Amino acid sequence: MKLKYSAQWLKKKCGFTLAEVLITLGIIGVVAAITFPSLITQNRARVLRSQYLKSYSMIYQMVRLMENDDISLDTSVLGKIPNYLKGTTYCGGAGATLYDPKGDTLCFRQSNGAYKSYDGKTTIFPSYMDDAQYVLPDGTLFLFEWDISHFNDGSHCWIHVDINGVKNGPNRFGVDVFTFQFTDGKLLAMGDEGTVYSDLDKYCNLKVSNNMNGLACAHYAKADADWFKKAVKLK
Repeated sequence: MKLKYSAQWLKKKCGFTLAEVLITLGIIGVVAAITFPSLITQNRARVLRSQYLKSYSMIYQMVRLMENDDISLDTSVLGKIPNYLKGTTYCGGAGATLYDPKGDTLCFRQSNGAYKSYDGKTTIFPSYMDDAQYVLPDGTLFLFEWDISHFNDGSHCWIHVDINGVKNGPNRFGVDVFTFQFTDGKLLAMGDEGTVYSDLDKYCNLKVSNNMNGLACAHYAKADADWFKKAVKLK
């Protein structure tokens, strides 16, 4: 027996016409197009904040362990730091490593491009991070600088951290690269009171362009729970 179905019967049985289905799918597509980028941005911000806190915790633990062993954080301990900065591998130091294109690709090489300042318009002086590098298997990179000009005030050791590794952008201070300062037995986020670059208007300001802009952003990243939500939206 041959069955015949009218358009009206199909509408009653199926509930929706083809046009209605297409309109519904179109609406879903528009909502997804609006919602998904926001969700991706929020997730990226959460990941970066987690990486920041993990890196800070690792440095803090390193400092405490070295103090327990009565070891000073100076250039004499370069090869020993992996014993305290757990899981890291020593990439090298003494300046030349930054300019050597060979070696571990997880380490920073000046030949592969410099780190950008917070405003994104210039780069951070590589000479401020060229004394030693230590890298984790996940790519997290610790760059040490012993600033001789500040030896007398006890603030000579700075530790820059590329929290998501050199292979992942934007490699920009204030977004995925942050600086900490070891001074008077305390670990401080650069930008905190008592650090060398505590002028936040000058060293963490999108309206300022200089080769040190971004060093103080670690202060905001530590103090402002929403910092990374804003940072990931920067162009």
